[in-house]
Amino acid sequence: MPRGFGLTRCGGSARPAAPARQCVARSVRPAWAGSGRCVVGEWIDGSSGWWEGRRTSGVPREAPLIWVAVVVLYPLVSVYPQELILRVFLFHRYAPLLSAGSLAVAASAAAFGFAHVIFGSVWSVLLTLLGGGLFAWRYRRTRSLLAASVEHALYGVLAFTIGLGDLFYHGATAG
Repeated sequence: MPRGFGLTRCGGSARPAAPARQCVARSVRPAWAGSGRCVVGEWIDGSSGWWEGRRTSGVPREAPLIWVAVVVLYPLVSVYPQELILRVFLFHRYAPLLSAGSLAVAASAAAFGFAHVIFGSVWSVLLTLLGGGLFAWRYRRTRSLLAASVEHALYGVLAFTIGLGDLFYHGATAG
């Protein structure tokens, strides 16, 4: 695996992988400071070997036009509708029940994770549950559909770029 992704070594350095505790401590720096990948990398690579054998950066290198299409169309066709339904609609429609606080964030994250059950992977659901919590928190904090959508789009494009797209998209197949 390439060192630059920081998935087998904390922060991409050539030294031995740091214990998860050190990675967590480093990842709480302001603006993530590039070390958020350390926590995810240690968790993915250290816990189950799940990352082994995954393609990294395959789409941008092997199919650059498809990657450009993902970068342009994914935010419009997928992200915006998801954010509209799972953030705006859920927060406003169920505000009396959820009081637009932490319970609303949890409900939105759970709905977002559940929406990804169709991909048939526990990882899809768990990663989107975490992402859904982050996007719901951002929406609750800013009340901006645009802010939540941009964040969702950036993380989504990153997932496709580093080779995690197969967890979130299977493509259309002829029956």
